[in-house]
Amino acid sequence: EETLQITQLFEFGDKRLKRLRVANFDTALAGWEYEVARMRAITNGASLFVDVLASQERIGVLQKAVSVSEKIEKAVETRVKSGGTSPVETDRAKVNSARARAALKGEKERHKAAKIRLATSWGANSLDFDHVTGTLNNGGRVPSLDRVEAYIAGNPLVTRWSDEIGRRSAMLDV
Repeated sequence: EETLQITQLFEFGDKRLKRLRVANFDTALAGWEYEVARMRAITNGASLFVDVLASQERIGVLQKAVSVSEKIEKAVETRVKSGGTSPVETDRAKVNSARARAALKGEKERHKAAKIRLATSWGANSLDFDHVTGTLNNGGRVPSLDRVEAYIAGNPLVTRWSDEIGRRSAMLDV
């Protein structure tokens, strides 16, 4: 003895269309999520790039500071030898010079770590660059209010909410 049963669901009240509307909103929201992830990756990469660039700038400044402190140390040693200053001044100059060298060494290590983070962000297994090129100032210009509002309106985290509200409304209809 065998039994065969066939069933078919008849949807009334536009249930199928309502479910399709929800599915369309789900698709739109998935697109917005992709855009959010893409923007986060771009922002993260830009932030890591600025970290490397700023570190390069600090290294340049610290190298000049080391050079100046070493010149001061030599000048103080010359003055001490000639009897113009107390020998304590030599120790102070040496301490300042050592601090400058230590700050430079620490910044070089931070720079190396920043370069590794930047290279890792694009999937590199090793450092494939020596330095980055760019400027850190934007000319001191503050964007206009209209420009800021345009940035906000184009932000996927904000724009996706119209689709989210539509999806939730469609879910209520279902």
